[in-house]
Amino acid sequence: MAYWSSKKFSRTAVMENVPQLMSHEVFNDFVSALTGYEISCEIVDCTRYNVPQTRKRLVLLASRFGPIHLIRPSVNTRLHSGRATVRGAISRLRPLNAGESDPGDALHSACLLSKLNLRRIRASTPGGTWRDWDEDLVAACHKRDSGDTYPGVYGRMNGMRLHQRLQPRVLVMATVGLAIRSRIGRLR
Repeated sequence: MAYWSSKKFSRTAVMENVPQLMSHEVFNDFVSALTGYEISCEIVDCTRYNVPQTRKRLVLLASRFGPIHLIRPSVNTRLHSGRATVRGAISRLRPLNAGESDPGDALHSACLLSKLNLRRIRASTPGGTWRDWDEDLVAACHKRDSGDTYPGVYGRMNGMRLHQRLQPRVLVMATVGLAIRSRIGRLR
């Protein structure tokens, strides 16, 4: 991304990652490569943006248009007890088959999955993990000692809860994208 940004191919750039990235040299190198950009960088509590995810994310915005900042959080968590749930976030989306995209919503698509992975998903229960599956569904990497420590790879989410892991683009498109579109709209 730094190469792409430094070659002036983009007027804006968005990056999100784990907050710990800020303590790594690669992050500082990346920020240094964004010459000519106004930069805003902060740790985001996803629940304050009404995203059904409990973890915090590092979000960096860069703009050649001028100063750029995240939009203000939509939820004051001290005053708001009705947080977003996964079910609430996706309930209006139409069901998709594996590999299908919604022609009316560019962000709503489903990965093309193998028959084995489709069986794994069907065998998953809300709040469960791959440890609940029949032996023939368990991946070889999970059978090794090193794979036993991360059970949530195929776990199905409980639709009525906040979750630690959602695809990052949920947060990026829900918050950062709005900030950039809003800023660009004012500059036109």
